[in-house]
Amino acid sequence: MTVIEAILSAVPVEVDENTLLKVLIDRHLSGDGNYTGNSRIVNLATADVLVLASRTADFSEGRLSVKSPRGKMSAEAIRLYITNGEPEKADQMNPFKAHDISNRW
Repeated sequence: MTVIEAILSAVPVEVDENTLLKVLIDRHLSGDGNYTGNSRIVNLATADVLVLASRTADFSEGRLSVKSPRGKMSAEAIRLYITNGEPEKADQMNPFKAHDISNRW
């Protein structure tokens, strides 16, 4: 299994190729590399893809309607960020967390 296949297996919606390539580049990963099991950097790349995928619009045409499981994707991304050492990214996703606004003015 390649790194790309491992990431895509965790994302329940179709992901644009350019989005996936951007995440791979940002995380310094080779998509063609072998996925050898639980990897911190692959988990973080998966979280990045889940976040981007959760921001896609629903599609509807006539009787056809496709909705993304945004809540599940966001929850999984938060879990992956926290368990793989980037809790600050998880904090940024939490709409209920109080953010420091002391430097707004």
